[in-house]
Amino acid sequence: MRLARSPLMLAPLAALMLASCAEPGYHYPRTPVGPEICAQGPSATLAGRNVGDFAFARGMAMRQIQPGARAEGPAVPNRLTLHVDDKGWITRAYCG
Repeated sequence: MRLARSPLMLAPLAALMLASCAEPGYHYPRTPVGPEICAQGPSATLAGRNVGDFAFARGMAMRQIQPGARAEGPAVPNRLTLHVDDKGWITRAYCG
């Protein structure tokens, strides 16, 4: 038996090949976060979400505090401070 060589026969095979290359899961756009977050109260917006959910503005003053680490140094009012767990979930967010 000979297979027909039409584009319609190749379309399902091409779709299957492309689908196997895709990463699993739904990828949604990341929420942009800029310096104005400090004026809005970052805790309500950021706490409880994963740090990977956000696209932080380039050059934005921020720091991430890992589990067991201490937030040291002087307080900087416009610097965003994120306390994250070992999987990147934000447990606390504040400016300073």
